[in-house]
Amino acid sequence: RTFSFKNKDGKDSLKDLAWMFKDSVGLPLLRVAQERAGLNPVVLTCLPCEVLLYVFKKLDVKSALNLGQACRNLHELSIDDRLWKFYCKRDFNKDDGSRIVYKQQYSARRP
Repeated sequence: RTFSFKNKDGKDSLKDLAWMFKDSVGLPLLRVAQERAGLNPVVLTCLPCEVLLYVFKKLDVKSALNLGQACRNLHELSIDDRLWKFYCKRDFNKDDGSRIVYKQQYSARRP
C-alpha cells in the first residue's frame, strides 16, 4: 500500500499521514496483538453512530471536543451538526429551526 500525505489542497499534511498510518498499520497490529494475548477489548468505535451520538450528548462541549481527537470516526461525530444543534438547545435554549451551522452558532454564543 502506498501512503500519500497530500491534503485536499494538494499540500503536505503530516497529520493526515499519521492518521492513515495509524488506521492502516497501527490499529490492525494492535488488534492482532490483543487477540494473541487473549484479550477481548471493548472498542468504543464499534458502537453504532446513534449510540455514540448519545454518549457525546452526555458530555460537556470541551470533553466532546477532546473525545473527537481520539480518532477520525469520533472526530466526524464530534463535528456532526445534529450534535451541535443539541448543544445549542441544551446550553443556550436556542433552536430557531433555520439552516445554520450549529457549531459556529455555539462558538459565537460561548462566553
